[in-house]
Amino acid sequence: METQDFEKLLIKSAFSCMVCDGEIDNNEMDLIKSLFRSSSFQTITNIDEMLNQFISEINSQGNDFLRLFLKDLRIYILTEEEELKLIDFCLKTIYSDFNVKYDEIRFFKIIRSKLKITNETILENFPTNDVFLEKSFEMIKEKLPSIEQFLEEDIITEKYVERLKDEFFSNSTLPQFEVIKTFDNGFLDSI
Repeated sequence: METQDFEKLLIKSAFSCMVCDGEIDNNEMDLIKSLFRSSSFQTITNIDEMLNQFISEINSQGNDFLRLFLKDLRIYILTEEEELKLIDFCLKTIYSDFNVKYDEIRFFKIIRSKLKITNETILENFPTNDVFLEKSFEMIKEKLPSIEQFLEEDIITEKYVERLKDEFFSNSTLPQFEVIKTFDNGFLDSI
């Protein structure tokens, strides 16, 4: 996949995981910006501009923004390494607010159904949620879902995935989000 397209897909994947529960948590926003800064992005230079574009699109499209993202995800042909990086961005975003909601797990399962990578490979690369959490958060680790919960074998057929998507989108409405102002590294400084 071309670098520019993949970089945008990574950011859009993390953004979609952030908003799928109807909230934009500052920790999630900070994490996406941090992932952007720490990765070797070559073609995207202004993360705030891209995130504001996504916020504008989701405000005008609502759940259709997420539906289009999932449709686009199915079209892309990703390498195993690219799929692992996408999973990494998604799970780090989901875990970053230390409050994993069922909608986030369900949305991740829908994303997971669009990828070719095996659960075994995912578990080899991400054996525990420790990969996504700092050592200073020992107390809450047990309260957060394990990686296995994101991979449970309940998505068996395309019909089931469609039902899961229908339930997800019929039970969730997205609010209007405010555009972001500047990079706030407050969460990262507290670690």
